[in-house]
Amino acid sequence: MTVKEAAAYIKRHPQTVLHLLHTEQIVGFQASGRNGEWRIHRDDLDNYLRRPAARSKRQLRSV
Repeated sequence: MTVKEAAAYIKRHPQTVLHLLHTEQIVGFQASGRNGEWRIHRDDLDNYLRRPAARSKRQLRSV
């Protein structure tokens, strides 16, 4: 998936997805070197969503 597609999938802003990639909270790779477009596998996004840290503080308080 592209960053835009991944953002829609996890219901976050594309800038948030880029931040998650740069901080290695989700796994992805850049096609064509350093300035290439990011590619993210759906399974890696699913793994990110399953982690408790991926939940917002609001969701954790309501549990």
